[in-house]
Amino acid sequence: MRSKIQQKLSLQKTQRVRSSTILKLTLTAIYVVALLAFSLLSPSHSQVEASSGVTYYVSKNGNNSTGMSWQSAWKELDQIHWSQIKPGDTILLDGGGSSMTYTTTLTIGTSGASGRPVVIARSTDAGHNGTITLFGGRSTPLPYCGQSGYNFQTSGVLQAGINLGNNAYIVIDGKSWHGINIYGHDGSGIVFGTGSHDNLVRGMQIFDEGTAGQQSNGSWNPSGPYLINVHGYNQTFQYMDLHDGGEDAFQPTNINNITVQLSWLHDARVLPSHPGTAFNQCNHDDGMQIWTGKPVSNLTFEQDVVGPGKENGLILGNGLVSVSNVKITNSLFIDAGANNIWGSPATNWTINHITSFAENQNLIIDGSGHSVTNSLFYGGLMSFHGSIASQSNNCQWQTGGNTLSGQTANPQFASSLSAFPLGISTDVRESPTIATLTNLDFTMQPTSPCSGLGSSITSISNFLSTVGGTKVFATPTPKHKPTPTPTIVVPTQNPVIIATTGGGSNNPAQPAGGSTPAARKQAMILWLWIFLGVFVCIGAGGILWFTLFSKRSRARRRHRL
Repeated sequence: MRSKIQQKLSLQKTQRVRSSTILKLTLTAIYVVALLAFSLLSPSHSQVEASSGVTYYVSKNGNNSTGMSWQSAWKELDQIHWSQIKPGDTILLDGGGSSMTYTTTLTIGTSGASGRPVVIARSTDAGHNGTITLFGGRSTPLPYCGQSGYNFQTSGVLQAGINLGNNAYIVIDGKSWHGINIYGHDGSGIVFGTGSHDNLVRGMQIFDEGTAGQQSNGSWNPSGPYLINVHGYNQTFQYMDLHDGGEDAFQPTNINNITVQLSWLHDARVLPSHPGTAFNQCNHDDGMQIWTGKPVSNLTFEQDVVGPGKENGLILGNGLVSVSNVKITNSLFIDAGANNIWGSPATNWTINHITSFAENQNLIIDGSGHSVTNSLFYGGLMSFHGSIASQSNNCQWQTGGNTLSGQTANPQFASSLSAFPLGISTDVRESPTIATLTNLDFTMQPTSPCSGLGSSITSISNFLSTVGGTKVFATPTPKHKPTPTPTIVVPTQNPVIIATTGGGSNNPAQPAGGSTPAARKQAMILWLWIFLGVFVCIGAGGILWFTLFSKRSRARRRHRL
């Protein structure tokens, strides 16, 4: 009898040892899983969007110490301690109560990460949300073509307003139309390095950037470089007002996947002897020109206004560089002197819901695989070289050359264009004044046979009301202390997507709701944490239950013995 009891006790002891071993292994597994999950899911992991980062401050009124508050803010753009900046951090720029001017180059010194960009933004805090100016030091505007007696200022003048270098995942945000003004540099307003990528720039006015050259007769001409010298890939520009530089607004090289949204590429400053011509027409003065480098693909122009005052609106390829997969949608083109849109050599372009008025050449495109739909073309030469594979529901009037599928009919704009010269070889100096073109209204009358076609952006005034901009068309005059912007209108952080049915509504539809990829990632992380918490709680509960059960079992066995 005693032997059986001893055997039973020995068996129970072995079972307890095995159970204890299993429990230890279970606890170890729970610990390892928890440690691994914390490592992968913590906000410090480079592949996860941080819920919050550190905020730093730049202000002319700071004491230039830690940059951790307005009081300790770094005093100038070249005083930012880039070694402290990590992915997910924000640098707020003080705009003062009405304005604040910085006189050094914003040279980006680090990269963000996917989902965790480094954000440099105009502050929206009360008392700090005025207009920000990056002034290059040249207080005399660039000369107009053929100007005599000009004094080209170079001493103490910076070469660029913003230099992104080869950095990536950077957001530079003016927070409103003209939230950041950049001018007066003897170079470009913004320069991108050849290795830069995945950057977003928005809410800026860039003008009067470039150099000057003296001619053999002693007169002066404006000269480049360009307002934005862009390279790299996955670069996005929104809410940009680009005008009156030495040369093009954009002249990119070796780029892919570039997006320009809700932006105005134009000139307002006129040549004194010819008010229908911009002051810089002795140079290539284009919205965007691509003429050198490797083949380019994936360019998007959406809800933009191009013109007036440009020599070419979009001149992509220049007959030298292949440009493919271009999308031009819901945009307004106003009478570039030579070409509104020229693509060569070109492949797979999509042109949809645009309104394009031209006196000279309207749409020139070669190659293959193009689609032109729901668009309205008034005046100028149309030349396709058999390249358009899909064309439907278009409207043309007073054009020369090729005809698109759709109808030939007077669109009956609110502004009459009948007095304008529409010959395809028109001398641009005979054109209407830039001021006249700027004030045209392309809203169609209710009886228009082209109703529903073209861009829903029907005038500069309509466009500016969409982006929250001023309706004053005058070119700002460079000053050492720019005139403050009286009212700051903060637009939504994402582009306002407006209808593409034409008709000129001033009440754009808001983008459809829905979660962003970053929001979905955060939700997934939250659910993983919840699952881990439940798993740990169940494990802890099991351990507690087993411990209590074992104690009670041993007590009952001792009682029976």
